[in-house]
Amino acid sequence: MSEAKALQGQFLGWRPGDRDAKLNRLSHIVRHFNPLSFEFSISCKAYREELKDFSPRGLNPHFYCVHGILGTVSRFLESRGAIHPVKFIFDSQDGVDADIAIFFEFLRSSLPRGAQKLISGLPAFENDRNLLPLQASDFLAWHIRREHEGTLSDTTIIDRLRTDHVVARLEVSHLKTWRHEFSKMPGLERMQSKSEWQRTRTALVQGKVAGYIPPYGTRWKNFKGKIRDRFKDVKRSFIRRRFK
Repeated sequence: MSEAKALQGQFLGWRPGDRDAKLNRLSHIVRHFNPLSFEFSISCKAYREELKDFSPRGLNPHFYCVHGILGTVSRFLESRGAIHPVKFIFDSQDGVDADIAIFFEFLRSSLPRGAQKLISGLPAFENDRNLLPLQASDFLAWHIRREHEGTLSDTTIIDRLRTDHVVARLEVSHLKTWRHEFSKMPGLERMQSKSEWQRTRTALVQGKVAGYIPPYGTRWKNFKGKIRDRFKDVKRSFIRRRFK
């Protein structure tokens, strides 16, 4: 979409009117198939201020958004009575595919069972030049970003692209919570440079091959950990109500 607006790349030599007509036709094609549209966002400013200095390098805004999309869309589909699993395909981002692959089973296990069943395996990451439907997603994402920035003067196309639109955002309160939890993580500073995170990622991959299942190591330990965490949540909730 950036190439289209700048009349560069594939649109080099085009006249603005021809470009606009092409984009208008594309929006009608997308609308013809009446797809579910959705957005999941995180404030990069809030991330930099609240979490960047306390988060492992691989857990960046792209990582959190992929996680958020998996959870948001699968829960929404479950609420609509969907029964067919969905294959999630994202535009390629450097390193995100490897990071998601490591944590995918753990991320999926945090969802309700019905939502888990609607995720058809590990997400794929593709180039939109090779997988053309991704260009429709980029088309919508470009307009949504401009809308948030307040620079979108004409909403005709975005209104045509958004159908049954699902919106979710990662709130600052969540970033603050993760900041608190990450700050207690031993050796955090060793996971914040690119080289150290690559070594950490390699070690995690080797651990998975050897049978390690994050976050506690085995399915049984993960189950016990979830129960233990749940009891802690209940206890904290009781204490807040008791002494409020």
